[in-house]
Amino acid sequence: MKKKVPRLKTNRQAEAFPAQDLSGLGFSQFKPGKFEFKKKDDQINTRVPKPPLAAVKARARARGIPYTRFIRETLERAICAEVAPAAFQKEVLIHRRLYHRPAAFSAT
Repeated sequence: MKKKVPRLKTNRQAEAFPAQDLSGLGFSQFKPGKFEFKKKDDQINTRVPKPPLAAVKARARARGIPYTRFIRETLERAICAEVAPAAFQKEVLIHRRLYHRPAAFSAT
């Protein structure tokens, strides 16, 4: 049976961890993590009824992401699904490739 990956509590532990022999560890406990690095240029503010917002929050929670990111991704998909200008579609695809990469894995 493979050993569990230890919980790393400090940056020093995290930096030293890959230097050791990792062959006896079970990495099935990991799940991919996503990070967004691009600065958001603008913001919106809108009122919505409670039931749709609760549904949005539930769907975001099921995916393990903040509900505001879920809303942003949904807007991007809706715009790309329509006949949007090719330049915008290309920009969204580049944004997704650059800023929605699965980063290092995070332990559950």
